[in-house]
Amino acid sequence: MIFAVQAGATQRNEGRQKIKNRYEYKERNHSIYQKQTRAKESNLGLTQRFVFATNFHELTRMN
Repeated sequence: MIFAVQAGATQRNEGRQKIKNRYEYKERNHSIYQKQTRAKESNLGLTQRFVFATNFHELTRMN
């Protein structure tokens, strides 16, 4: 009887651990995704600024 109770407890703990692992995995992936999108946004901002600067330079040089 004691053994059966212990087995049930270990199974329950394993299930909790699986759920916890799944949650942490999702969270980690989400943070990685956020970092990637932030990097993309910052790169986009840099390219736009660079294009604007070059166009502005060309416009001022023509005058």
